[in-house]
Amino acid sequence: MRLFKHAFPFLLVAAMGHQACKSHKNGQSVSSSSGNNKQEIKHAGNTLPDLTLRDVNGNLLTTADLKGKKVFINLWATWCPPCVAEMPSIQTLYKSSNNPNAAFILISLDDRFETAKKFALKKGYDMPIYEAVGNMPDLFNVPGIPATFVFDESGQLTFTHVGMTDYSKKRFVQMMQRWNAEHHAVYIWGM
Repeated sequence: MRLFKHAFPFLLVAAMGHQACKSHKNGQSVSSSSGNNKQEIKHAGNTLPDLTLRDVNGNLLTTADLKGKKVFINLWATWCPPCVAEMPSIQTLYKSSNNPNAAFILISLDDRFETAKKFALKKGYDMPIYEAVGNMPDLFNVPGIPATFVFDESGQLTFTHVGMTDYSKKRFVQMMQRWNAEHHAVYIWGM
């Protein structure tokens, strides 16, 4: 019994790392992915779907407003441990962006948007947090969260990742360098 008492916290954390979190947002079931469940999905030919979003100040944004911009969309929730764990690296990536033709859209799947707003404020995140107004497009109906989608200026999907990742990895740093270089003739990346 004594061994179980000391091992229980570790077993609980390990189980949570591979457990799927479930929630219902707009009648849709969502689970969280972590551990070995992460996956990249190829969506050749998919474009940025029509979607209306509400920001933390109540302002509406449609994906049509993003025409001509590179778009980074992340689906997340405060109840999803892998989502929360990857937020600092997304914040760092967001802060490294200095291209006005790049948009970061973090869509909260929390049942109450107020929860996401309070979370971001408490953590000091200044990334643009939104909630969907209406149902999510089919493209965003993924097997779990967090989920990230990257679209080019023409609205073509160029990258999708389901599951937690570290956005300070070389591939994402290089992506941001390219985005910034396309805006500035000369850009020096400071590590």
